[in-house]
Amino acid sequence: MMTTAEGSNRRLGILLLAGTGVGFLPWFAISALGPFLVADLDASAALPGRLVGLLFLVGALTCLLMGELIARLGAARILLLSFAVCGVALGAIALAPTILALTVATAAAGLVLAVPMPAATSLVSERIPSARRGAVIGLAQSGQQLGALSAGAILPLVATVAGWRWSIATAALAVITLGAVLVRGSASDGVITRPAATHRAPSWLMVYALLMSSWTVSAVAYLPVFAAGAHGMSGAVAGRLVAVIGAVAIAGKILWGRVAGRAVRPTAPPILLSLIAATGLVLAASAGSLGAWAVWASAVITGASALAWPVVTLSLVARQVPAGSVGFVSGRILAAGFSGAAAGPMVFGWLLESRGFASAWGFGAIVTLVAMIVAAIAHRSQPAAGEAEARVITAGRSGSRHGD
Repeated sequence: MMTTAEGSNRRLGILLLAGTGVGFLPWFAISALGPFLVADLDASAALPGRLVGLLFLVGALTCLLMGELIARLGAARILLLSFAVCGVALGAIALAPTILALTVATAAAGLVLAVPMPAATSLVSERIPSARRGAVIGLAQSGQQLGALSAGAILPLVATVAGWRWSIATAALAVITLGAVLVRGSASDGVITRPAATHRAPSWLMVYALLMSSWTVSAVAYLPVFAAGAHGMSGAVAGRLVAVIGAVAIAGKILWGRVAGRAVRPTAPPILLSLIAATGLVLAASAGSLGAWAVWASAVITGASALAWPVVTLSLVARQVPAGSVGFVSGRILAAGFSGAAAGPMVFGWLLESRGFASAWGFGAIVTLVAMIVAAIAHRSQPAAGEAEARVITAGRSGSRHGD
């Protein structure tokens, strides 16, 4: 028979998994339906990319407020509220009569991007023992890839039959229905009436997140285009590279969550992650001489490593930052990461047009190696896990005494 604690943890896991998938659904929906948008609205082929950039820009700005919102309303309430916001925003996208209206609706959907990772990290920090936090964060963030697979598999099929607007409307209805179901089964959290704790976000983690995310979104966006243009793959075959990245990333995030949660030195996983990710970019840069197999290998390595940068950074936050400050710190780190995600594809595109694919991939590898150096410098000054977590406990007790 399932105990009360086990049932609560299972409900929490479902909420985290669904919340992460829904939070990033606007990104995947716009990406998957991009060709339909361009054709129906007679727009530039750059429209989907600009809309995705706007999503991450709004998400980055909203992340700066997440710590305060989580402290005021509670992480579970914020996460559940995001289902309603996402559903309404997707509905507005489906009904948008002009590109301007579509842009405004997309900006509203960008608010949702900022919710799942800070809220999930806060809930994990509050309700999960320290030793299991990394694994749970990895499992929760695999919901992002489940959302990508669902959007890529279902939405284009609906759009082919009924048009992209009905496809988006179907997604909106599914999100609102899912949120209504989870509201009834999820444990609520009490309102925290004090402001978010002012624990500073480590500057090196913010720099690391910006550098890693700046090329991650670029790799996902440009790898199929590269495969089609440089290796003659058909659009259908090249598109499967994204599916490969998403499928591998599900297992990759879970694995990296376990590694980050158990590492004696929590700063070691970011170093290893960057090194592996750089290898994937070097393979892409060398694919012209190595052959098409290097493109597929790059997709596998990207899915297994690069997409897990939020897992290793937020696992470190959950292990080393007092619970009251987790939402604030993770929001700052993700704001930096989303800023990189908004700017990276633009830099990649400029290098592509001026220097070619090899230079763009090579620059990405350099950026990733710089991220590894940043993590390595921080690694030298960071304490081992036991000492760091003892400091967290001490800080938490000190905060409690000051609050009494």
